[in-house]
Amino acid sequence: MKLVKSNKQSSSTLAICLLACFVVLTIWSSNKQINGALDYHEYDEYNEEVVSQDVINRRLQVYPKSYHKWNDNDASDFSSNHNNVRRHASLGRPGRESRELLKEKHSMPLQICSRAAPISHEYDLEFFTKYANKCQSLMETPKEETSVLLLDGLHVFGRAGNNFIEFFHALQYAQDHTKSNDNVNSRFVNDTMIVGIMSGSWAIQLIQEFSFAIQDDNLLSFKEMFELAFCVKIFDNESELKEYKQVKRVDNRDTTRDMFLYAPLRIEEGDEPGSISKTGVKLQSEYVEYQTHLLRTFWRSYNTGVGVDMHHNQVQDMCSVVDRMYPQDRKRNKGIKYTVIHSRSLEGDPGKHLLKRIAAGSGCDDRAALDMEPSYIKSILKETDMLGHPVLFITDHQRPEILRKLRDDPDIGPNIRLIPDEVSWVGGDITAAVMSSVFIGNPASTLSGFIAKSRVALGYTDTYLFRKRKDNRLDDWKDVRTPVEIFDRRYMGSMN
Repeated sequence: MKLVKSNKQSSSTLAICLLACFVVLTIWSSNKQINGALDYHEYDEYNEEVVSQDVINRRLQVYPKSYHKWNDNDASDFSSNHNNVRRHASLGRPGRESRELLKEKHSMPLQICSRAAPISHEYDLEFFTKYANKCQSLMETPKEETSVLLLDGLHVFGRAGNNFIEFFHALQYAQDHTKSNDNVNSRFVNDTMIVGIMSGSWAIQLIQEFSFAIQDDNLLSFKEMFELAFCVKIFDNESELKEYKQVKRVDNRDTTRDMFLYAPLRIEEGDEPGSISKTGVKLQSEYVEYQTHLLRTFWRSYNTGVGVDMHHNQVQDMCSVVDRMYPQDRKRNKGIKYTVIHSRSLEGDPGKHLLKRIAAGSGCDDRAALDMEPSYIKSILKETDMLGHPVLFITDHQRPEILRKLRDDPDIGPNIRLIPDEVSWVGGDITAAVMSSVFIGNPASTLSGFIAKSRVALGYTDTYLFRKRKDNRLDDWKDVRTPVEIFDRRYMGSMN
């Protein structure tokens, strides 16, 4: 009997210990996810690495229970998921009112964290009006004449940096496969195509982490505003798709990879099908025009920490880093000068190979953006008259010697600033980088690319990605490409 009692006590003790370990690990994992925004190995770049099952499981944890049994071949739980979310939603505004609210939003100059974006309001309004009118015409097309590019599921190619490219490429794909007055290529299979997004899928999760939070539990209003802003259709269940002409699905790793690799269709007389253009100017500019419009749409509704996502989780504040680092800046409504260095090692050899490939096309140095040597950084700070101003350092922590060298430099070291863990998360760090006076990034990083593209869209200059030495002199560098060429497929490949 004593032996039995001892075994029971041992089992109880072991169970308690295991439970305690599980709680500690859960808290640690949660804190790492919230506070570890500097640890960017969670956000991989363009490589062939398969996203692990652990990562997929972590994504599934934020979905309702009905989603935990969902897989690529089973969409039966979308209806129950929608009903689960809808319990939190009030009656929404009618479509016409949402359209007026969107116009009202664009009637004011674009601001981020109380700072006016440098982009001309007239320029922004011109292209908002252009694409809003195109969208209204597109959505009036009968459903039986409209094809749907459906973004669905949770299994995607890569993580946040890649997923932004996949989302914006999908919007481009639908535009390129729709006939219009300025796009009359008769070889298009589909006369009209829209992007559809299944409620609760990867695309909604991606955007809502940073932008378009649901306000006042009004799910219907969110859906209308999101649909109007990006010119998409959000579907709640499979049966809605039966009304459309045909459906092309982007719902697993292979099909999202296809969107990542998508080459924009732009046809000009004399050009080969699928080329950008012979000059690389006219048709490339059409691509940049639409992509920058989409990026401004994203930033115009950035999350402020108020509101929830589609699963009723509180959203985070995109301004958390800026407000913590420079609290007086918001009050004065004018910018404090600072530089952001985005140091990405990209998992060692894969990052080296990718930067070499970009360097071969663009002419930039094939090591500088990886090594971030003090001489390289100092050349930029001198050119921009930013020596002596704060330098925010964002890193994946894979090469601590980079930060050590910068801190040891007598000119740079005293101005290095690290973002406090309690306010640091990927969205806050991205915003701080987008709004910086000077941004120094790595063109081989899709996250650096998203920051650089956002800066072009919002009118920020002094973005440094493509540099090489002047006449091979050690400390003398020059730009070989302009910031807008981050969109150019000839240099960036599928990361454009």
